[in-house]
Amino acid sequence: MKPILSLLIILLSVTAYADTRTRTTRRHLKPIIAEATNDTIRPTDPAMTGSPDSLSIKGYDKPLRSMRETFFITNRHCMPLHTVKLHISYYTMGGEMLHSRDVTIDTTIPPGETHQVSTPAWDRQKAYYYIGTRVTPRSKKALPYYPKIAIISALLAPIE
Repeated sequence: MKPILSLLIILLSVTAYADTRTRTTRRHLKPIIAEATNDTIRPTDPAMTGSPDSLSIKGYDKPLRSMRETFFITNRHCMPLHTVKLHISYYTMGGEMLHSRDVTIDTTIPPGETHQVSTPAWDRQKAYYYIGTRVTPRSKKALPYYPKIAIISALLAPIE
């Protein structure tokens, strides 16, 4: 009788442990269809500093409680991009500025390519989220914002 009782206790404890595990996958995800673009390399005069119109920034994201801001930089210049300096301003939904800063990103992006880059988040308290993020915040105290990103300068180097 004791072996059956101890076996039953072990079986119940294992079953209870299996039921309390945390589900880590997200439900109800929907695929996002990429938009077709006509991005081409525009021929420009070789120079050591790129013009801001030869770069584009898209796909900004910063979910609530994230320690990183991510976005995509497209290099439309005929030379590889090595460093880009950005001015980022953050605004409330009412248009009031929350913060602004200059960010220097060291990355190598070949001509005609797009790379994802990230920078440490400006939100040290992890209370703000980008209004266009796909990750819905769970907290009702979370505050939405939107950024405005301006390219200050870009360092290009000739292809070796």
